[in-house]
Parts: sequence; C-alpha cells; structure tokens
Amino acid sequence: MYRPVNDHRRALCVLLGAMATVTGMRAVGQTPSRQYRVAWMDLRTLGPGVEIPNRHWFEPFRRRLSDRGFVEGRNLDLRVFALNTEQQDEAKAQRIREAVAWKPDVILTRNATNTKLAQQATAIIPIVFYGVDDPVVDGIVASMTRPGRNATGVAGLHDVLAVKRLELIPQLLTGSRRVTVVIDSSTENMAKLSATMRDAARRMDIKLIEIDAKGQGLPPALERVAASKPDIVLIAGVINDNQYYTRLPAFQARYRIPIMDDEPSSVDRGLILALGEEPEEIAQRIAEITVKVLYGAKPPEIPVDAAQRIRLVINAGVAKKLGIKFSPAIWARADRIVD
Repeated sequence: MYRPVNDHRRALCVLLGAMATVTGMRAVGQTPSRQYRVAWMDLRTLGPGVEIPNRHWFEPFRRRLSDRGFVEGRNLDLRVFALNTEQQDEAKAQRIREAVAWKPDVILTRNATNTKLAQQATAIIPIVFYGVDDPVVDGIVASMTRPGRNATGVAGLHDVLAVKRLELIPQLLTGSRRVTVVIDSSTENMAKLSATMRDAARRMDIKLIEIDAKGQGLPPALERVAASKPDIVLIAGVINDNQYYTRLPAFQARYRIPIMDDEPSSVDRGLILALGEEPEEIAQRIAEITVKVLYGAKPPEIPVDAAQRIRLVINAGVAKKLGIKFSPAIWARADRIVD
C-alpha cells in the first residue's frame, strides 16, 4: 500500500539529516585528500552515442560539489553513464554494471527502477538516488530515517504534486472543469499516479481526460490533446520526447491552451506555469548527500531527505500573449514570476 511522506516523517528526516551533516561531514572544512570517482547515471531520451547529461540537474550538482572542495580535474572524476529512457531494463542494467566496474566512490541514480538495478549490481558501492516517490514501499530502504543497505537520497512527491496541481486549477481559471492530462503509461509508477489523479478529479468534480503518449512521443499525443478541447493541460510524470521543451510551448502558443508542468524551469522555456520542485534545488540536495558519503558517512547513517520545497512559477509574458488573467491571489501566491 502506498504511504505518502507525511509532515511528521518529513520533519524527523530534516532533523536527522541535520545531525548527519554534523557527524558525517566532520572533515568538510578540510581539503579532500585523494582522487574521488562519482558515476552519474543520467536518464533521458538520447540519440545514438549521446553522453551529454541533463544540464538542469547535472550543472548545479557539479557546482555544489566544487563548492564543497570536490573539483573536476583536481580531485574529482565525475563521469556520466547515459541511460536511455527507451531502453529495456536489461540494457540499463548492463550500463549500470559498466559504471560499477569503473569502481566509483558513489553512484547517482534517478527513479526507483534504476536504483534497484544499481542495488542488484552492487551491495557495496554507496548509491544516492532522487526521483523516488516512496523508497520504503519500493524496497530500496528499510525506513526513511534509517535507510539500511547501501542507498539513500532525496525522495520525490509526484503523487502529492499531481493532486496539488488539480486543486490549483479552479483558482487559476474560474469555471474550469475540463482538464486533459498527458501521461506515458510505460513509465514507472504511472498506473498509481493516474489512479491518484482520477480519484482527486472525482472529488473536485473535474472532468479528467487522459492522453497516453506511450510509444509515440508527443506529436500524436498533442493532436489528441487539441481534439479533447480542454480548459488546461497537465503534464504528469516523464514523457519520453527529446524535443519536449520546444513542442509544448509551440502547442500552447498555437492552440492558446495553457499547459501546467511539474518542473518550474519549463516556465523559463515558454510554458505558462508550473508547480513543483526546482531541479537545481534537488541537485544541490543530492550533492550534499554525496559529499557526506565522500567524506566517509555510510548510506545507512544518512536519513532520506524528504524536505520538499514546492514552488509555483508563472510566466507573465506568456499569460499576456494568451490573454489569460489569473486572480490577484494566484499572483500573490507565486514563488517566482517570469517576465
């Protein structure tokens, strides 16, 4: 049964995380004394031979490591091992085994599937994960406060955020009751996420139309979205399309239908609004956990970070072009406004 991270668990994780910072990073003020290896398992839709990491996660992670004394070319070898989102699990497992064979000090993984594949590949090398909604239910850790085994990291809130985005819609657009959500049913935990959204929509008397982009990418799915004539479009979970950040703003401009994403940085690239966590903040948090491990702390001693910072970001310029007027309360609630 799914158990969302509640406020009490989150507060306890924050407290214990602060304690781990003191005990597990006793040498932070010192200069790292040897060469360290960090394997970044990057998850994205890739062309043949592409090894370029997702910069919205990777660059803040690298900068924070540098701030903490781990600098590429000096005492850090930070290597990207690309995982294609369209690969079967065995192909991903082989790529992870290649990373393990490199003998890194830490392996970074995204989502539950890849984290579990990494745990199958090694029970010794520390693993720092992110993008895992409930690592306890997924069998990755024994508990949020005492992870056990060789993995710890930053938990996600995809289910919770999906409901919060639905709850926001009546406040955004008065009278809006027709919502189309784009999903990819082949991605991890999508069945659970879809069920959560359907239940919430029924409680709020919202007509929820699901468009599945599985195996086809965004263009055919967006044609069906347009035909559904929604008041607003939600993007839920990972959509496997390497032109994601150009197709969605183009669709929004053409059909004048607002799109709400779960990644605030998408607003900087032309979407009208997003409710979620800033990738940069998550990347900095996984970097801090990585630093603890590099200084000698063990994953079982580092509580899973569940202190989430959800942000509402609105693109005022796009709202003006689309002729959409949000209430003063929504503008006041925004954590960041893009001009």
